[in-house]
Amino acid sequence: MKFLFRLRLGAATVRVEEERDLKDQNNEVHGYSEELKDVSRDDWLIRLESQLHPRAKALTLLHEMLHVIDDSNGLGLGESKIRKLEQALGQAFRDNPIHLGQMVRDLARE
Repeated sequence: MKFLFRLRLGAATVRVEEERDLKDQNNEVHGYSEELKDVSRDDWLIRLESQLHPRAKALTLLHEMLHVIDDSNGLGLGESKIRKLEQALGQAFRDNPIHLGQMVRDLARE
């Protein structure tokens, strides 16, 4: 496992790591998120497959971030709606990098 960075998603602190050869019951997985129950500085962990193409890794991170937001706020969206949001937001970022990049910079200002 390799630590990448920490995110703030609302009140949650999320540790993001990558690992090679993540597997699930179907022998494939691009990433996952889990709530950390132990006493640590992080509330959630997102783990990404290290061998993914950068675009796939970005979409997987977005997908797992949506799971954290969903679960930590009790929204009950479920996998199908999360997947639709991931695809719609991913497409919006791909189609509008300049404008959405500026929006992110504006939101980051104090």
